[in-house]
Amino acid sequence: MPEKPVRKSDLTRTRVMDGAARVLRQRGYAGTRLSEIAELAGLLPANIYYYFDSKDDLIEQVMEVGVNRGFEAVRQRVEALGPDAVPLARLRAAIAAHLEMNLAQDDYASATIRCLSQVPDDMRERQLENERSFGRYWRQIIIDCQADGSCRADLHPSAVRMLLIGMLNWAVEWYKPGELAPTDVADTAVSLFLDGFSLKA
Repeated sequence: MPEKPVRKSDLTRTRVMDGAARVLRQRGYAGTRLSEIAELAGLLPANIYYYFDSKDDLIEQVMEVGVNRGFEAVRQRVEALGPDAVPLARLRAAIAAHLEMNLAQDDYASATIRCLSQVPDDMRERQLENERSFGRYWRQIIIDCQADGSCRADLHPSAVRMLLIGMLNWAVEWYKPGELAPTDVADTAVSLFLDGFSLKA
């Protein structure tokens, strides 16, 4: 059966979302202007309203894609290890995938992380609801590491998850390409979080 041709309107809509993701990643929620998005998409600013009800509607849809892409990147990296991979290897892979995705590869995921604390409360609540399955996925990996004895069992898994994700997400705010590649930052995060920083006697 032949593939259904892609409509021009769908391609334009994708260009608008791609432009919005790039601007949001660079400037955050408050600094994002429809005029800049429109320029990247090759449109007049008013034409964006043909595809989205409002600026916030566009931003929310970008963030939804960002969550889904981030989750998929982590899940694929973990599942590539195979079903017999030990929990600690799965956690290392998840950390690396999350950081590499956000720092190097995807405007959507980075924009979502950067803007979550900046958007209006109602949008943030909807976004957090969308992220809950992602959070449960991380929490289960952590619990599995505790259960097999490879990680400390005296720490609450939800607190571990929140501290870990907070550390990883904050890298979007300070990272600038240059001396460190995203893989270098990922390797540092894995070592720091899982192996520690102090040299124990």
